[in-house]
Amino acid sequence: MQILIAILRIVLFPLVCIEVGIRLIFALLKARKYSFNPENYPADSRYKTVYILVSRYLFLKGIRIHEKDWENVPKKPVLFVCNHKSNLDALILIQILNKHKEYPLITFVAKKELLSKKIGKILSLIDCVFVDRQNLRQMVESLELQEKQLRTNNVSLGIFPEGTRVPGDTLGEFKGGAIKIAYRTFSPIVPVAIYGTEGKRDKGLASNGKPFNKVLGKDVYVKFLKPLQPINTMNIDSNQTANNIRKQLQVTYDQLKTLHENRKNKKNN
Repeated sequence: MQILIAILRIVLFPLVCIEVGIRLIFALLKARKYSFNPENYPADSRYKTVYILVSRYLFLKGIRIHEKDWENVPKKPVLFVCNHKSNLDALILIQILNKHKEYPLITFVAKKELLSKKIGKILSLIDCVFVDRQNLRQMVESLELQEKQLRTNNVSLGIFPEGTRVPGDTLGEFKGGAIKIAYRTFSPIVPVAIYGTEGKRDKGLASNGKPFNKVLGKDVYVKFLKPLQPINTMNIDSNQTANNIRKQLQVTYDQLKTLHENRKNKKNN
């Protein structure tokens, strides 16, 4: 069976390459038009454009997503709090959410520097909130946009509280300010551990000057932890909550790494 799948991938690869190129151009043009005339592009149409493009791109990369404990996710808008190893992380979550169509749509909070890149323009189609962390006024405005997504648009938010991609197996500091929107909107927080994306879409050095270490293989593991309900977090400082989430995700990340290595060793033997 695996041989047949491999042959099918080889046959389809050049065709999907062409399709991805065409869909990318179409999506970039659509994003540009949407920025000028948003009323002409309903959410369902824009999300479909992004979902299909992401699905085809991950096929080309040969990514296999192993999703765990999705049943922990409530069927309402939530704040997904994730560790961040790669620009691929958001695409992985988009792909997973597309599988669960009975759940709210998802968008992200991202640094404004991404707007100059193709991935940022694509994410603008799903109303990604871009943040300039050096501009206090803009950060306040971004909170209002995040609140609109969760409360008015019935959309979940994905955030990466490390603020940047962090190479290696130790998670970076989780900034409490990143999760304040959950306090403001009384939204559940769903911690998400992602392992296996590092180095798969990242070149050069990270912002801390360290190189990205490519995780061998095409497998990516995503585990959804039990949600933190707002009634249980409202009286806890956001920095403490963020640190508690980081500790949970570090333990889970290490478990996913061990799972990956055990599977790899078993296959080699």
